[in-house]
Amino acid sequence: DRDPVLLIDATAGAPGNRGGLAEHLVPRIASVLQGWRAGGELSDRDRELAALVPISDLMQGGANMVPARWIHRELTEAQRVAQEDDFEQTMAGMDEIRRALGSKLEIARPRGQSSAEWVPVERLIEQGLVEIVKGMRVKAEDCLPCGVPVLRTRDIAARSGDRVEPCRISVDAMQSPPALTKSGDIVLSPASGPLRAFVDRDGGHVLARPLQALRLRDGFMDPGVVAAFLESPRNRRFVTGAAYARVSLRDLELPLLAPEDAEALRLALEGLNGQERQAEDLASSARRLRDALVSLASPVVEEENKDG
Repeated sequence: DRDPVLLIDATAGAPGNRGGLAEHLVPRIASVLQGWRAGGELSDRDRELAALVPISDLMQGGANMVPARWIHRELTEAQRVAQEDDFEQTMAGMDEIRRALGSKLEIARPRGQSSAEWVPVERLIEQGLVEIVKGMRVKAEDCLPCGVPVLRTRDIAARSGDRVEPCRISVDAMQSPPALTKSGDIVLSPASGPLRAFVDRDGGHVLARPLQALRLRDGFMDPGVVAAFLESPRNRRFVTGAAYARVSLRDLELPLLAPEDAEALRLALEGLNGQERQAEDLASSARRLRDALVSLASPVVEEENKDG
């Protein structure tokens, strides 16, 4: 059969969308299908998300039926102008970040040897100073386009600027609704090597195992300070397993700091965290510029005259 096969990339322009098409793409895809059925051809605009591929080519390509494999998305003049504008804005943003990183950071080194006692989280639980929020099992097929947002190990490990497909679940039909995080909870992840602690500033998340969260009570230290101690080298000795890391939050240890020492540490960590975020933003902008440079090196296609 020499007739080509119509392949439509229904995910085009809708990264991260699960469980259905992006609403604005539905009429566009319907128009492509109707136009192809009527004339057996694709317009230049349609070729942004569809391709006509002869069966012989499909077979030579290892019968790869993934539409994106056969769609060559070249820039239109308008898209190129938009990318050039974005390129210039990203460059300007990188200059600002570099200037900020070049400023001197004042951090005082702790003087003398600390006499703070390190105690297990288990003891702090017994004293009513903290509590643990456990994660639940969340499978890939549980993720829906809408519902309660889920925090997973991949969300904690993602770098600044990385695109991670979000996950939401429906808790209405559950016999026992899961505990949701609250603002200020410290989420702990043992996956992918060292411990990672993340302060959930917004709250309202379901934790996917193996994530756990520590909830502070009665103003017990600053969440950012506690997060730094939880992922410190001292606590990494409690992580077990090589292929799959495991840790019990109850076993980890935290120091009982004097209020003035805790405040000084909080200010120092905030300064360092700001520098780290700026460095991550700089790296993210560099990756964005790299992709833009490669894209701008592609040829430009003429836009179809929509008036005629």
